[in-house]
Parts: sequence; structure tokens; C-alpha cells
Amino acid sequence: MLPPSNAVEVIPLSDSPMALLASITEKITSAATADTIRKEVNVAKAILEAEAELENDPSSPPEQPVNDDWLYRWRDYASEVSSEEIQSMWGRVLAGETKAPGSFSLRTMDFLRNISQKEAQSIAKIAHYKIQNFIYRDQNFLDKSEISFEFLIFMQEIGILSGVDSIGMTNSINSSFPDKTLIHIGTKHKFLILEHEDSSKSASFPIYLVTDIGQQILELCKITINENYLRALANHFIKNGFSVKLATAINIVGDTINYREEKLEVVNS
Repeated sequence: MLPPSNAVEVIPLSDSPMALLASITEKITSAATADTIRKEVNVAKAILEAEAELENDPSSPPEQPVNDDWLYRWRDYASEVSSEEIQSMWGRVLAGETKAPGSFSLRTMDFLRNISQKEAQSIAKIAHYKIQNFIYRDQNFLDKSEISFEFLIFMQEIGILSGVDSIGMTNSINSSFPDKTLIHIGTKHKFLILEHEDSSKSASFPIYLVTDIGQQILELCKITINENYLRALANHFIKNGFSVKLATAINIVGDTINYREEKLEVVNS
């Protein structure tokens, strides 16, 4: 028998719009909670990296605190990262800023926020060749180390290097002594000592320049310099008449460095 014309069809509760809305709301709430937890875990991992970095640091706490706006920005950015490699970099950013407020600019954090894990690995690769604020331009040596010109151009495109496509960019360092040339070139822990009897003799060499952001980012990598690369630079200076020694820092207190000299085996590029 047909139902009366004024009969109302009953919709099952599970199929009603209200039930559907409730289900969607539950899923959104669940996803938001999971996202919040994920972000908190990411921040916690980065903080642990910072604590490990600062644990054995003997330096005194800075007088100036970390800027609140900087800290909020750091937390937002660090919370987005799940890659352990980049989380470690965010931890070092926090540690470095805690030790010396103003060390890492907001622009540097914006840069770090937008790099991929693959780009981070490429940046770590070039860190083996950073000397002070430059890369010694010995392309024959770099090619053998799989640092091709195309790779260097890529580093320029993302903002780590500059002057890669320039011809003839050089760096010249003069001695601070009036009676002879005595110059230190290298990293904080491994460096060359150049000597020459002529006090007007400057140490000149071709370079690719590391940008300001590149300086800050490469410092996060905590990677030691390629020693053969440093020896290739030594060979360049020997050919230009310098007496060259290789040194390794033993103890660093403020601006004072105690070091030991090592046998300098010249490497040809």
C-alpha cells in the first residue's frame, strides 16, 4: 500500500547533515590536536639539540637576553620541521643566539625555513671548503672533490655564495706587522701561517665569496675543513714565495690561540 501523501520520510541519524557536520568537526579537531602535538615534538627536539650544543660551553652568559620576537619566530619555524638534519640546525641556531644575541638574523631564519633536506645536504657539502668568508677558487681541486662549477652556481642561486660567475675575483690580505709579513689564513681550528721577509708582501688568491647569510648557515654545519684543500691553498702561497706552516689549535681562550705545527705535505691541484 502506498504511504499517505503527507507522510514525512525519516532520515537515519548517521546520514543527517548534523551528524555529518559532527563527524567533520571531530576529524578536524583530531587533526588539529595531532598537528599541535607534532609541532611541540619538533620544537622539543630542536631545544634538545640546543641544550647539547650549550652543555659544555664554558663561556659566560650574555648580558643581553634573546629578543622575544626573534624567539617567537624561531619557535614557529622550528615547529614546522620534522627532518632530524634540519632540526639539528635549528637547535644550533637557538644555541648560537643564546650565546650571542643578534648572531642569526630573521633573514637567515627565513632562509633556513625554506630549504629542503636535499639543499641542506648540499650546503653541508660546501661547508668543507669554507675558509673564513670565502671559498678558495681552485676549480681543478674542487672538480676532483665533486664540487663542480654547476654545483657552485647552484650555491650562488640559493644565496650561499656570490661571485661564482665573476672572472678574476681575488682576496688580498696584508700583514699587521711593520717589519715582516705574518698572516694567518684558515679556520678557527686549522689554519696556515704565512711568512715573508718583505713587509709589503700581500697574500693574494682567487676566491668565491660567501654571503652574509651563507656565513651564518655554514657555521651551523659544524664541519671541519678539507685538509687537502687547505694544503692546496698552501701550495699556491709557496709558489708565490711565502714560507708556509700548517697549524692546529690546541686551546682557544678569547682571542688567544695555542697551537701546534704540523708537517705540511703539499697537495697539487
